[in-house]
Amino acid sequence: MAAAQEREATRRPFDFGLKGGLNISSLGGNDSQIGSAKAGFHAGAYLITFLSERVSLQPELVYSQQGFQLTGQFPARFNHNYLNLPILFRIEVGPGATVQLGPQVGYFLNRDDFGGYKQIDFGLALGVGYALENGLNLTARYNLGFANVTESISNQVPSRTNRVFQLSLGYTFHKMD
Repeated sequence: MAAAQEREATRRPFDFGLKGGLNISSLGGNDSQIGSAKAGFHAGAYLITFLSERVSLQPELVYSQQGFQLTGQFPARFNHNYLNLPILFRIEVGPGATVQLGPQVGYFLNRDDFGGYKQIDFGLALGVGYALENGLNLTARYNLGFANVTESISNQVPSRTNRVFQLSLGYTFHKMD
């Protein structure tokens, strides 16, 4: 308990961090997944605002390469670039270990390149993380889209949502003594 009190006493009202890593994304829907998953990357910044000793709020601003690929007779790769804003509740479940859950809103950046996609996406982010005392951290997260991101002139096209697995390496800048 003394270590937790000492940590709380030396903590700023918030910490700032940078992160980046691997995306594995696909586009799916109520009927099936379209094509297969593709690799991309993400990079961004985050704030951690401490609500209590074990609970914090973590808003982020993240550039994210998403999309899917088609294989077979007509192979193609669809690169969808988003600026995402997840707002996560973090619960510390052990020393350095967190569970993260919250909503995410995304803005589709390359709208002119790919017709038929809506500009705004929203979904749910769920993840786990582990942070070392020196500020390095590792996070695994799954972003499940709820919004239909495709535009259709008829109701014949099924709903399509983003699905993204992320593995991030980050660094949190803590208060210096």
